[in-house]
Amino acid sequence: MTNVDPKKISRYGECEKRWTFITNHAAVLSLLAKHPRITAREISQEVGITERSVRLIISDLDQGGYISKKREGRGVRYLVDFERPMRRKTQRDVAVSHLMSILSAKCSAIKTDRGNGQAGSNKEDHMGAKAFTGIFPYLVTPLTEAGKLKEQPLADLVEHLIRKGVHGLTPLGSTGEAPYLDWETKRRTVEVTVRAAAGRVPVVAGVCNLSTPGAVREAAETEKLGVDGILAVMPGYFPLNDQQVVAHFRAVARAVSCPVTLYTNPKFQTWDFSVEALRELAGEPNIQYLKDASGNVGKLMSIVTTLGDRIKLFSDTSSVPLFVFLIGGVGWMSGPACVIPEQSIALYETARQGRWAEAAALQKKQWPLNVAFQRYSLAACVKAGLEMQGFPVGSPLPPQKQLDPEGRRALEKILRDVGALPS
Repeated sequence: MTNVDPKKISRYGECEKRWTFITNHAAVLSLLAKHPRITAREISQEVGITERSVRLIISDLDQGGYISKKREGRGVRYLVDFERPMRRKTQRDVAVSHLMSILSAKCSAIKTDRGNGQAGSNKEDHMGAKAFTGIFPYLVTPLTEAGKLKEQPLADLVEHLIRKGVHGLTPLGSTGEAPYLDWETKRRTVEVTVRAAAGRVPVVAGVCNLSTPGAVREAAETEKLGVDGILAVMPGYFPLNDQQVVAHFRAVARAVSCPVTLYTNPKFQTWDFSVEALRELAGEPNIQYLKDASGNVGKLMSIVTTLGDRIKLFSDTSSVPLFVFLIGGVGWMSGPACVIPEQSIALYETARQGRWAEAAALQKKQWPLNVAFQRYSLAACVKAGLEMQGFPVGSPLPPQKQLDPEGRRALEKILRDVGALPS
């Protein structure tokens, strides 16, 4: 039998027409796997469908041979077997069989030890998640002048970036203006992104809240939306010591079961991770990645040499991705990748192949874009660039401002020079 986290698999559908059907079956199946004595009423409350629908889904799963039921006292114990063949193939079971083929692959890494029911100690085995690597664009949050999410432009951007070959997506980062957004806008942004990605690439959503209770709450709610991981961000106000920083991120990590990426950007904080704090946090099984925006190469070397692969490193700032790749970094979570996805991927792939001279030339070519980001607002630059490329993403939320005419002319020239706009 396999224990499956219900928050991980409800989004794996094979086609848009069967989205609701597949996700409801997935959610029910995974709850039965994790909580064998759960009732139809409890499933109904968790998944958000009627008890009658729950019973119909359980009947489908039983007829398909994916579960068996055993009476225990007044209740029922459900046994889930992802490898058990179907006894018969009903019309409904055709769709469920698609789901099962996906689940068998996705869940192969989290099969428990049948002798004692304990998962392995390896971080990836414990989480049952494929490792995050490559280019993860920081998505902008398209907004109307009134600050309302523009859902279709966001979905179109996700589709565009996936077609360009990005390896993952990160909504609600700094490029996504997360600190300025209310919870409802954040929630809907994640929902639209997950739906548009449709399981083709992992979605690692930002969780940004000043308080630990607020961050814990947002992390738990974000995981329920079907993300593959969270990016834990803590903006600063009052100074914090190592113990406070560790306590905050530990609480966030323990509120979810998906992989957690720690984020640090000293420019926006009153604190930074010390190597010792990271050593402590590396003991949490689902804290697996660090995205460092400090640009401090000496500190990055200290982290890598001290922690090894206990926490994998993502580059953030556009000034050091090549260095991060050189010392073993696994990818780049990048605002620029929204507007130059192909160029960012080329840099990553060239470095991954060890063609360092070529990779250095590619980073030098992209350097003027980083200079523009430093001179102007990050979100304003990326949004302006996307507008030039035909995506109506709107302006940054006030008190931020959009690029002035001089800034737009400078950005347009840079994008033409790197091949992101027609020359």
